[in-house]
Amino acid sequence: MFGTVSRAGLRPGIAFGLACAAAGANAQLLEDRYWATLSGFWPSISSSARADWMVTGRPGTDVSFEDDLGLPVRKALPDFQAGMRLGERWRIEFEYYGLYRAGTRTLSRDIAWDDTVFPASASLSSQFDSDVFRVGAGWSFLKSPTAEVGGILGLHVTRFRIRLSGEASLGNASATSEFEEKDATVPLPTIGLYGAVQFTPGWYLRGRVDYFSLSSGNYDGRLVNATAGLSYFVTRNVGLGLGYRYVDYSLQVTRATWVGAVDYRFSGPVLSLEVGF
Repeated sequence: MFGTVSRAGLRPGIAFGLACAAAGANAQLLEDRYWATLSGFWPSISSSARADWMVTGRPGTDVSFEDDLGLPVRKALPDFQAGMRLGERWRIEFEYYGLYRAGTRTLSRDIAWDDTVFPASASLSSQFDSDVFRVGAGWSFLKSPTAEVGGILGLHVTRFRIRLSGEASLGNASATSEFEEKDATVPLPTIGLYGAVQFTPGWYLRGRVDYFSLSSGNYDGRLVNATAGLSYFVTRNVGLGLGYRYVDYSLQVTRATWVGAVDYRFSGPVLSLEVGF
């Protein structure tokens, strides 16, 4: 009475039904009210710093933490991001990542650091840490079920901690064991663009760039922070992403406790787990 359906005829129907279900499920991802991303960042790192002589104003040595002090050129960094929509087009975002490295190396040249000279052939231990917090508020000037483009204003807060310890000389004094530490917390505003497009069910292209160049108070800084990636959502709420990130940060410091500079550059692949609902 009901007739028969062959397996060959059933398979296209099942495939079509699953495709429609996937399209319906994933079409709403750009409408998620809350989202979070946990990423592993594997960058190539280039970092340097300088601490000028506080008494005489003489420039200190520009120290490469990789070439001069032997800190790792590559290291895995965790990255956490979260966001929330406020209505149809407004959003707020938060991000944190940190870099912590330490090492010991016999110097191949003299290093002048804040009235202290660490001589060539001395063993110098070093540590370069940074914590980065970013908060922002964005508005999507282009918004559809499958595409979004917007601008964002944010605050990029970086805390640096630099430590050097080893045999050194102070002026005409004989060599002695010295410990030097510099730290600074630098809040700087940023302006940026973000975008995302769904080009097939479950697959998304996403990108973002933040920038600042500002002289304010004790700091003169510049930042370029750019990311691009491809995401696939295996379920309605969970996705996997593969991308690339580039960070270029330059800062001149003029404080009572530190006159000098910090520069670092990260670039490399990012693997992420994404959740939205």
